[in-house]
Amino acid sequence: MSKLFSKKGKLYKIVRFLSKIIGVLFGCVAASLYVFIILSDILPTKYLIGIGVASIVIIGIIIFILFGKKTKLCVRVIFSILSLLGIFAMIWALLSILNTLNFFDKVVAKNYKTEKYYVVVRKDSIYNEISDLNGIPIYFYNNNSKAIDEVITNINEKITTTITKSNELLIITDDLLEKRNEAIIIESSLVDILNEENEEFKNNTKTIYTVSVRVEVDKLIKEVGITTEPFNLYISGIDTYGSITKASRSDVNIVATINPKTKQILLTSIPRDYYVRLHGTRGYKDKLTHAGIYGINMSLKTVEDLLDIDINYYAKINFSSVIKAIEVLGGIDVYSKYAFKTCGFTYSVGTEHMNGYKALAFARERHKVPGGDRTRGENQEAVIEAIIKKASNPSTLTKYNLLLSKLNDSFETNMSSKNIKKLAKMQLNDMASWNVVSANLNGTDSHNYTYSLGKQMLYVMEPKQASIDNAKAMIEKVKNGEIISAQ
Repeated sequence: MSKLFSKKGKLYKIVRFLSKIIGVLFGCVAASLYVFIILSDILPTKYLIGIGVASIVIIGIIIFILFGKKTKLCVRVIFSILSLLGIFAMIWALLSILNTLNFFDKVVAKNYKTEKYYVVVRKDSIYNEISDLNGIPIYFYNNNSKAIDEVITNINEKITTTITKSNELLIITDDLLEKRNEAIIIESSLVDILNEENEEFKNNTKTIYTVSVRVEVDKLIKEVGITTEPFNLYISGIDTYGSITKASRSDVNIVATINPKTKQILLTSIPRDYYVRLHGTRGYKDKLTHAGIYGINMSLKTVEDLLDIDINYYAKINFSSVIKAIEVLGGIDVYSKYAFKTCGFTYSVGTEHMNGYKALAFARERHKVPGGDRTRGENQEAVIEAIIKKASNPSTLTKYNLLLSKLNDSFETNMSSKNIKKLAKMQLNDMASWNVVSANLNGTDSHNYTYSLGKQMLYVMEPKQASIDNAKAMIEKVKNGEIISAQ
C-alpha cells in the first residue's frame, strides 16, 4: 500500500496527472471568465483591476501547488478539490452574467404591441363559440387601429358573416343589450372599461372568441448621457397580468426625474382619472388611464403635453412584475399615511414590512382610503421608493440573478441595453443611496364625457393648474441640480 502512494507509485502518478489537468482547466476558465467580464462591460474599472490581480494570484498559487514536484499528496488532493469547486463557481458566474445580458436584451421594448379583440354576445344567447355565429351579422367598433383588417380576415376564415364597422361604441353595445344585434367585436381594453363603468354590460354579456394581433409601433427615445445628464423616465403600470406587450389601461402614471450627478429622484404622480387631452385627438378629453388603450406612445406623449417636458425613456410594468420583484427582494418597508383594510390585508399608520401581494393591494386601493385616487398615487410612489431603497442596498446583490429571471416577461423599457448597463455599472461603482422625493398632481372630482366612450358620463378628475405648475417647477429644479426635500 505504501508503494502505491509513494512518489513512484501508480496512484500518486495518476493524482499528479489529474491535478495538473485541473490546474490548467482552472487557469483557462478563470482567464475566459475575466475576458468575458471585460467584454460584457458591466463592472467598474476598480472591480476589474481587483478581480484581475486576485485572479493572477490565485491562478499562480494553484499552478505552483498542483505542478510542484515537492507537493504532498494530501495537499495536492485538497487543492484539486478546491480548484474543481472554483471551476464550478466560475461557470455559475459566467451563466449569471449571460442571464443578466439576456435580461437586458429581453426587456428592451419590441417594435410592436399586442392587441386583443373580443367577440361579445349576450350572456343569455345561444351563441357559445365563433362557429355559432355563422351567417349572423357582426358589428365591429372602429378604433382606427391598424389591426382591424387582420381581425376581420381572421373571423372571415372561421365563419361566413357580414362585419359592419361602427364609430359609435355606445350604440352598438346598447343595441346588443337591447337585442337589436347579436354580436359585436371590441378591443379588450374597451371591454374592461365597459365592465367597470356599465354594470348591465358586465352582467349580461360574454366573450366567445378572441383574436390577438401584433401591431407595429414607433420607438420614442430622446437619448441623453445617462450617467451624467438628468433625464425623465415615464413609469407606466398597466392594468393587467401576464404579457407586458398587451395594450391596456395605464393605471400607474409616474414621471421619474433622475439626476445621476446629485443622486436625486423626483417621482411625479398623475392620477389615473386626470381629465386630459389625449395627444393628437379632437373632441372630448379623456381619462389619462385610457391613453394606455392606444399604446405606450399615446400615454407618453399625453404626459409630455400635460407637463410640457421631454420624456427620454419609459418603463412599462404590470402587476405581475410588482409582486415578483418584491417577493425576490424579501419584501419592502412601506410608509402608510392612513389605516385601512382591503383585499384581506390590514394597514396601519406608519412604516410596515410588506410582501409582494400586500404591497400590490396597498398600491391599488383607492376606494377605502381618504383622498381616493390622490392617495393611491401617493401609495404607489411609496411602494416605488421602497423598492428603489431595497434594490440599491448592497445586500440585494446576492438576489440579483433571481430578480432578473423573475422580471423577464413583465417589464419593458425603451432604454437600450447599453444604457441599462451604464446605470448598473454606475451604481456598482459608487453604491450611492438616492434621495427620493415625491410630487403629486391634484384636481377636483367631476363627471364628463370621454374620447374613448363618447357620450357616456364618467367620473374624471379636473386638473388643478397650480399643482401642475408646482410639479413643473420641481422637475426643473431636479434637472438643474438643486436638492429638494419632500413637499
